[in-house]
Amino acid sequence: MMRFTYGLASKLTSLALVTMLSACGGSDSSEGSGGGTLTNNKAYIGYINATDIPVSFYAKNTGTTTSLYHDDNLTVTLLEQQASENLPHRWLGNSVSDFGVREANYRSKSATLSATLVDKQNYWLLAWQNGNSFELNHLIKTSDNQDGVYRVRLFSNSVQNVYVNGNTSAEFTVQKGQVSQYVTVNDCTALMVDDNEIDLCQSGNLGKSYLAVVNEQGLLVLVEEG
Repeated sequence: MMRFTYGLASKLTSLALVTMLSACGGSDSSEGSGGGTLTNNKAYIGYINATDIPVSFYAKNTGTTTSLYHDDNLTVTLLEQQASENLPHRWLGNSVSDFGVREANYRSKSATLSATLVDKQNYWLLAWQNGNSFELNHLIKTSDNQDGVYRVRLFSNSVQNVYVNGNTSAEFTVQKGQVSQYVTVNDCTALMVDDNEIDLCQSGNLGKSYLAVVNEQGLLVLVEEG
């Protein structure tokens, strides 16, 4: 497993810190207890912190002896409203993967989820705030690039209407804690969520597709899909 720390030290000690641990190795298969062959699977995960405080993400496979929040399972620490690069996650056979997120400093807030991942499929692991609590969602990464436009899907922590390209009628309503379908945006300032303009000019590029994580105040995180 790869372990990284992004930007936390710049927030807390004004020193940049990036920590990497060696990746889990392993052959393509191993023998199970019944003599069968178990595949060694791998997926790449982009971690997103859409909360308002630094958080640490953890990952382990069901059946391993360490607790989820053991230091050995620490994958990445992110400042608020930041995302990581794609990091590998490995598991054996059909085992379930356990993920957790918790407040990096005081560790008083946390959330967990368990998921059966697909080999060679890429994912987002998204931490977001539901009131004063943390929530954790995993999303399959998708790419829907189209020349000359922005393709955007949205994730919101509340129910909000989405308007595009100057239309006064809502294109659709994004539901709380769910990812929307893709919408085509013709200009980098032509996406509105309720009364908030979602600025694609700074981080977006025409012809690319994005996941935009939003709340009632507007854009939190914009990440390129794929």
